[in-house]
Amino acid sequence: MPAATIDSVIKSTQKDKTQMKSFTFEIKGPGNCIILCEVCSPNVTKTKQDIASMMKKHSCRYSESGGRHFFDHKGVIQTEVPSAFSGKLADDILEAATNHAIECEAEDVVLVDDNLLQFTSDPHSFMKVQKNLEELKYNIVEASLDYIPIRRIELSDDDMEKCSRFFDKLSSVDDVVGIYNNIA
Repeated sequence: MPAATIDSVIKSTQKDKTQMKSFTFEIKGPGNCIILCEVCSPNVTKTKQDIASMMKKHSCRYSESGGRHFFDHKGVIQTEVPSAFSGKLADDILEAATNHAIECEAEDVVLVDDNLLQFTSDPHSFMKVQKNLEELKYNIVEASLDYIPIRRIELSDDDMEKCSRFFDKLSSVDDVVGIYNNIA
């Protein structure tokens, strides 16, 4: 989640002492893609109506239920490859990071590129894993709770264009804090 989004949510809660509510809308998009839209709002009903008016213009509709079953909810922690690993082969880096992942109670780790590791965790142990990695001197680049698609779907160019325009509109809504999809 971008820092600007977090700052926006914090500022809105400081200005208005109204109770903020978090909610995830399940949306069926063009080409039957699934979109999860996380919001944090003092008035979820109004936000839902605002999003509904956008959806009509972009061939989208609220899903009755079950959209979340197309995703795994995971903690995702990206770290720099520690300097202690410099000069090591990718397999050796991954082996050492895997041992640390087990020690930190992460579910998995992948080497994204020469300088970046990505650890995944259960959302309930996310903060603990992050703290454990910091104690092992990993420099955390980004950490968030994300919805990871289980299976991605291909869209036509036309449907992809509709989705792109819809995502741009959704991103402009102040209450939207996360947008996830299962598009390949």
